[in-house]
Amino acid sequence: MEKDAPGFKVGKVEEKMGLKASHTASLFFEACRVPAANVIGPLGTGFALAMKTLDIGRCGLGGSSLGAAKEAFELSRNYAIERQQFGRPIADFQAIQFKLAEMLVKIYTMEQIVYDCARRVDQGRPATIESSIVKLYSTDMASQVIDEAIQIHGGMGFSRELPLERMYRDARVTRIFEGTNEIQKHVIASELLKQVGHKIKLY
Repeated sequence: MEKDAPGFKVGKVEEKMGLKASHTASLFFEACRVPAANVIGPLGTGFALAMKTLDIGRCGLGGSSLGAAKEAFELSRNYAIERQQFGRPIADFQAIQFKLAEMLVKIYTMEQIVYDCARRVDQGRPATIESSIVKLYSTDMASQVIDEAIQIHGGMGFSRELPLERMYRDARVTRIFEGTNEIQKHVIASELLKQVGHKIKLY
C-alpha cells in the first residue's frame, strides 16, 4: 500500500521504553483499494504468506539477539580487565570469571542454532520449529547476558554513560514481538506433535 493512497493513514507514534529508533504506530485503512499490481501472491493466500515470513523474521530476530549478546559480552570482558578493585583487575576474581564463562556458553549455543536455522531458511527448507526455537532461546539468553553485563559493570552499568541500559531496554521487547515466547512453546509443541500425526485441539 502506497503511503499516499486514499484512505490510508498513520496513527500516533507510540512512546516506548526501548527501540526508540524504530517507530511504532497504528495503521488505518479506510475503504482503501489495493491496485492489482500491488497484490503479493494469489488472492486469498495472504494469511499463509504472512505466516511463512515468520520463519525468516524469527530467525533474523535470533541473529540480532546474538549480536546484542556478543556486544554486551565484549564490553564486559574489556571492563573486567580494566576495572581495578583491591589492587587488581576484577577479571582475576572467580565470581567475574564464572559470569563471563556462562555468558560465553549462552552466546556459543545461540550462534550454533542461529546459523543452523539461517542455513535452512537460505535453502528454502521448512524451519518452523527451528525458527521458533531460535526466537525463544536467543531472546531469553540475550536478555540474561545483557543483565549479567550490567551486573559486572556495577553502578556504571546502570548509568546512561554506557550503552548497556539501552541494550537492556531494547532487548525486553524481543520476547514479545514476532510472537511472544509463550507462543513459541506452543508452536514448537504443535509442530513436533504434528510430525507423529497428532493435532492439538485448542478448544
